[in-house]
Amino acid sequence: MPEERPYFNMDIEPMLNTAQMKGIQWEKLQTALRFFYDRVPFERRRMDRAGVKPDDIKSFDDFSRSVPIIGQADYREA
Repeated sequence: MPEERPYFNMDIEPMLNTAQMKGIQWEKLQTALRFFYDRVPFERRRMDRAGVKPDDIKSFDDFSRSVPIIGQADYREA
């Protein structure tokens, strides 16, 4: 009987560190940033305070430099 791996997809495992996977991750990140900015007031305020708009983020490096990390104090303010 073959081993079952419900949380591991053997079909995509070889592509985990490829340019194709980075592209997929980038598309998902852009979609999430736009969604949160447009629909979540808490996230819009945080990004506006940081002076960042989703369209300003052009790379993973921009994202890590521009989007502030959420801390407990941020949640308490909300």
